[in-house]
Amino acid sequence: MDQARVVEVWAPDGGRAGTGRVGTGYLLAERLVLTSFHVLAHVPPGGRVEVRPLQVPQRTGWLAATWCWPRRPVDLDAAPDHDAALLVIEGPHGVGGLEGAVRFGRITGQDTVPCVGLGFPDAEARPDGRRDTMPVRGHVDALHARRSGMLTVHVDTGVVPRARAGGSGWAGSSGTALFCGPSLVGVLATDRPIARDASVLGAVALSALAGLPGFRDTLAEHGIDLRLEHASPTARLLTEFLTAAHRAAVEHPYAGVLPGTAPPLAAVYLRQRVRRRDHDAAAHGAVSGATPADAVLADPPTCVVVAGPGGGKSSLLRTRMAEGAARFLDGTGGPVLPVLVPAAALTAELPLRRALSEAVTAALAHHGLNDVVPPELFATAPQPGVRWLVLVDGLDEVSDPAARHRVLTRVARVGDGDDRDLYRFVIATRPLPDGTLDPLGPDVPRYDLQPFGDDDLPRVADGWFRAVGLPDPGDAAERFAVELDHSRLAAVARVPLMAAMLCQLHATAPDQPLAGGRGEIYDRFTTLLHRHQHAFDASARSARLLAGVDRYGPAASARAEATLNHLPALTGHLAAARQQSGDTRPAVDIVQSHPSARRPERVPADDWNAFLDAALRGSGQLTAHSGDLVFLHQTLQEHLAARHVMDDPRTGAQVLRRVFDQSDRYGPSGRDLGIAPRVWGTRYWETPREDPSYVGFLLDAAHLSGVTAGPRYLNRLARSGVRGCDFISELAQLGTALPDQLLRSTADRLHRLARNRSLDGDDRVDAATSLMDVGDARAADLLHALATDPDLDDIDHMNAADALAERDDLRAADLLHALAQDTGVESDARVGAAISLAYLDDPRAADPLYTLVNDPTLSWDSERLNAAAALVHLQDPRAADALYVLAQNPALSGRDRLDVACELAERGDARAADPLYALANDATLDIRDRLDAAKPLVALLTDAMTDAPTLAEPRLLALSARVDAVHALIERLGTDLSDNPVLDTGYQPRPGRST
Repeated sequence: MDQARVVEVWAPDGGRAGTGRVGTGYLLAERLVLTSFHVLAHVPPGGRVEVRPLQVPQRTGWLAATWCWPRRPVDLDAAPDHDAALLVIEGPHGVGGLEGAVRFGRITGQDTVPCVGLGFPDAEARPDGRRDTMPVRGHVDALHARRSGMLTVHVDTGVVPRARAGGSGWAGSSGTALFCGPSLVGVLATDRPIARDASVLGAVALSALAGLPGFRDTLAEHGIDLRLEHASPTARLLTEFLTAAHRAAVEHPYAGVLPGTAPPLAAVYLRQRVRRRDHDAAAHGAVSGATPADAVLADPPTCVVVAGPGGGKSSLLRTRMAEGAARFLDGTGGPVLPVLVPAAALTAELPLRRALSEAVTAALAHHGLNDVVPPELFATAPQPGVRWLVLVDGLDEVSDPAARHRVLTRVARVGDGDDRDLYRFVIATRPLPDGTLDPLGPDVPRYDLQPFGDDDLPRVADGWFRAVGLPDPGDAAERFAVELDHSRLAAVARVPLMAAMLCQLHATAPDQPLAGGRGEIYDRFTTLLHRHQHAFDASARSARLLAGVDRYGPAASARAEATLNHLPALTGHLAAARQQSGDTRPAVDIVQSHPSARRPERVPADDWNAFLDAALRGSGQLTAHSGDLVFLHQTLQEHLAARHVMDDPRTGAQVLRRVFDQSDRYGPSGRDLGIAPRVWGTRYWETPREDPSYVGFLLDAAHLSGVTAGPRYLNRLARSGVRGCDFISELAQLGTALPDQLLRSTADRLHRLARNRSLDGDDRVDAATSLMDVGDARAADLLHALATDPDLDDIDHMNAADALAERDDLRAADLLHALAQDTGVESDARVGAAISLAYLDDPRAADPLYTLVNDPTLSWDSERLNAAAALVHLQDPRAADALYVLAQNPALSGRDRLDVACELAERGDARAADPLYALANDATLDIRDRLDAAKPLVALLTDAMTDAPTLAEPRLLALSARVDAVHALIERLGTDLSDNPVLDTGYQPRPGRST
C-alpha cells in the first residue's frame, strides 16, 4: 500500500436530504480514484465530488472530481457486492509524484490472508471537522460469508473504533483500499455488527469488480492494465510453483548440436499413443487398441507407462506438466494438477508431501522459483475438487531394488489410504523384471508407450528441420525418411530420442552417410555436442570459468586449463562411476578423483568445486537436478560409460567377460528357457543381468576399440535357447551394430525353435514373435500357423494371433474372431481375443463380447469388466445394457460396480440411478466411494427433473424425494470426513439448503 495514494473523499450532496458525506479513496492513477459507491449514493451521475490526497504536512487542497463509473446508479440492496465507484479528477494533471503501478489481486482458496488499509473514520474526526487516519489491520477470511460474494475482514490488530451514536465508528472509512501484501484486493463497504468482541467488515472484491461492465475499460482509459494476481499465500505459492514448472517443462530436455539454443519441446514434439495391457490379461497378451497418450493422462487413475530407452517417457510427462500448468495459470484448470518429480525423490523415508516439496524446490531453483515450495502446498487439494497428479519419471533409474520397491509400496499405500482422492500417480519406466510392479496390485493399469509409426518420421523431421530453418523442410524431411527406410536404422528411427538425434545430425551434415548403428549415432552426437558447446565465444567462456581460479597463481590456472582440455574424459569417468559402480556421490566429488581434475594445493575447496561444477555444466551433457548434476538422459550416461570403459581394451575385455559370463545348467525346472529335454544337465549361458541398453553400448564401444569377444559371446548366448535369442533380438531393436552373420544365424535358430514341437507352446510363440521383431519375413506365416496349431493351447493361439495383430497383419482379425466365438475355447482366451478384435475396430467383436459380458461362468470378474469396456469402445448400442447388468452384479466389488455405474451415468442412461443410489447408501463401502456414487446421481436426477412436465405426478414426487435424500446423504457423509470433501469434491449444495 502506497500512503501517497490514499485520499479523503467529500461528496457535498452524497447524503440524504442533500447532506454531505465523507469517505476514503485510493488513487489508481494520477487522475483516477477508487472508492465506495454508497459514499456517492445521492450524487447524480456526473455530479461534483472533491478529493484530497493524504500529505504530512498537507500541501494540496481539495480537488474537484467527477463520478465516471458505474454509468448508472447501483441498487445496493440487490447487489451489495457492486458497492464501488471510480472518480476522475478534473484538470490535466491530477495528483503528481506517484511511483510505480498499482497491483491487483484476488482471494482464492481457504486461507486466512493478512490485510491492511488506511482510511479516515469518524472516530478520528477533530473538532475543526478535519479527520486523521486510522489503519484497518487484520485478515481476510476466505470461508466467511462466501454466499455474499464479498470479502469478510476480521480486524484483529490495533485499535477498533467505538460505535458512534446512530452509526458505526468506521463511518468515513468506506472506500478504503484493502491490501493483502502488495496487491489491492478490495474496497471497504460495510461494518458487519455480528460479533460482540470483534470488528468484522465487508469489502467488495476486486475480482468481482473486474467482471462488471465498464470497470476494466475505464481503468484502461487511464493506462491501467487490470491483471489479478493471487493474494492468498497458498494460491500465490501455487502460481509461483506452476510458473517455474511450466518454464522448465517447455524447454527441450536435451541439449542440441544445432546452432543456437534447442527449440522448445512443443516445436518438435510429436504426440504418441499408448496401448493398455491389463495385468490379469498379461498371461494371454490381451492388449487394447492404441489410444492418444495425452487423452489417457488427462485424468487417469494411478497407472504405469512403459517404454524402452529413449521411448519418449520423459517428453510425455514434461508435455503433460507444461499443458497442465498452463491451463491452471490461464484459469481453465482441469480435474488434476500435475507435479513432475524423479522416482529417486520418493525413495527417502520422508512424508510424501515433504518429498514432493524437496524435489520440486531443487528441480525448479534454476527456472525462476525464488522460494521453497512448502510441504503444506501438497497436503491439501490445489483447488476444490482437484487432485494432484504426481508424474514419477525414471523408476528404472532407481538401481537399488529395495529402493525401487519402496517407491512402489509408497504409491500403493497412498492409493489404499486416506489420501487416495488427493493423489494420483503416473509412473514412467523402462521395462522391468517380472514381478517388479506387483506391489501396485492388479488394478493399476499398465500402458505401453508406442514408438513412432511409419507416417510419423517425416512429421518429426519436418518439425526439427523447420525449427532450425533448413530450406524446404518438408521436402528435406520426405527425402530423409526415404533414406532411413532403406537403411538398417528404419526401426531405430521409430524411437523418439533416436529420431531427434538423427534429425539433428542430418540437419548439421545433410550429405553425410547415415550412421551404422546406435553407438555411432551417439558418437557423432556427443562429438558435435562438445564442438557446439565450445564453438561460440570459447575464449570468453574459458576466461569466465578461470576467473575464480586465476587469483591463486599461474600453477592453479594451468591446472584449470588442463582440466578444461580433458573435459570429455572427465564426463566419461563420471558416467562410468555412476553406471558401472553405482557411485551416488555428488558429481563434483566423483570427478575430483580423476587425475585431471585434482584440486591445486593453493585453491580452496569451495572455489575449485565451483569451477568444476561450472565446467561440467558447460559440457552440454549434464544438467542440475536435486542439488546435483545428472546426465541429460540415461542412454547418454550409458554411452559415455561404455566408451570410457572400452578406452582401455584390457579393462573393456574384462568388463565384457563379466557381463556375459553367466553360466548355469539346464534342468527340468528350466523348461521355460525354451530348450529340449535331451539337453538337461548340460551347461548354458544366461542372459546378462545388466540392462540390454547398456550392454548394447558396451558391444558397440568394444567393436570400435578392437575388443573382438562380443560376437563370440553373442553366438554362445544364441545357442542357449529362446531367452538368449530374445536378448539378441532386443539388442537389434535397440540399434546395436550386430554382425549380419549373427543376425542371420539368430533368425534361423528362432525359426527352428518356433517349429520345434518338443518345446512348450508359449516358448514357440515367443520365438516366432522375436523372429518378427528382427524383421524376418518368415515370422508372419509362422505365427499364423501357430495360431491354429492343435498342439498349442488356447492362450498360445490367442498370443500368436495377437502378435500378428500388433504387426498389422490382415489375417489376425479372422484368427481372433474364430477364437472369440468358439465356445470350446478357454474363457480368458476368448475374452482376450474378443478385446483385441474390438480394438482393431472390427464390428464382429460385438456379439462375442456381449455374450461374454453376460456369461456368469467366466473365471474372473475383471474379464467381464474388460469385455464391457471393449463393447463401449465399439459404440455398440448393447453396451449400456451390459453396463447396467454389471452395475447390479453383487459378485463384483463395490468399487467395480461404482466404476461401471458411473460409466453408465456418463452415457446419460437413467438406469444408472438405481445402482448409484444403492451404492451411495451402502454402509459397507468407504465414505469416499459413497460420495463418488452420490455426486453423479445428483446430476442424473436433476436431469430427470427437467422432464417434469412429461412425468406423472407420483413419479415426479418420487424423484423429488430421492433428490432430497441424496442431498441430505452427501451433506451427512461430508461431515464424517475431517477434510470436508463437500468442499473438496466440487459438490454444490442445493439452492436454499444449509451446508
